[in-house]
Amino acid sequence: MDADLLGHIKNSKVDLPAILSMFALFSFLLNDIYWLCFEILYPGEKMPFSVNAIGEYAFLMLLVSMYKQLFDSYKLKITIENMIIAVMTAIYMCLWIRWSGTWTGNIIGAVAFGYLICIIVGLIIEYEPIPSKYLYFILYIAIAQLMLNLMAEFFTSGAATATVNGIMYAITYVPAFVFLAITIRKMASKTDNRGYLIMTGGFLVWCLNAMYVSGDYWYELGDLLSTSALVFLYIGIKREGEKI
Repeated sequence: MDADLLGHIKNSKVDLPAILSMFALFSFLLNDIYWLCFEILYPGEKMPFSVNAIGEYAFLMLLVSMYKQLFDSYKLKITIENMIIAVMTAIYMCLWIRWSGTWTGNIIGAVAFGYLICIIVGLIIEYEPIPSKYLYFILYIAIAQLMLNLMAEFFTSGAATATVNGIMYAITYVPAFVFLAITIRKMASKTDNRGYLIMTGGFLVWCLNAMYVSGDYWYELGDLLSTSALVFLYIGIKREGEKI
């Protein structure tokens, strides 16, 4: 890469978040293209650790970098909320390893995704783009989701498992639409772009969470919602640049 361009990226607080978001979106695109090709060529098979996984983890870490540049005064803190997130992410990591049989990819993915969630939750707590009661409501849903997931995995079978999974999928998507409604409202107001970007991040990570724990058409819903979140993210980054 050209030395002048590197210097410009390093010294420009305006351009760097936009560049990081552009790289993140490109990684997301490569991830989806690979996933689509794999599904067409090998329908029904589990995807191995591959370029797809690398693109997905790069996407997550680039988003972390983007938010840390946008909110450069924010420092990630050890809080009860983040400790709960860390424990829940570790449990899900074990469930993903149990399902896929691959250690390396799931450990890297869980760390990247958990870190992004901690950043977003920390920003929501510090900047308060929504009342704290919404955050605790979403936390309770996340705990219920995990309990139902564990129940379906270890304590039920047959039709009972399908019923528990159906309940889990239904309640998992409730916060997604709460985030979506708040994000759209903030987008329309145009008065708090930083708050809008935080809520867009919350909408995105929750939709990814919903997608990761879902199956069948519920998975497709999560994929559709998380992709729409990237459109909201692009709008927020564009507005942030126009303010300068």
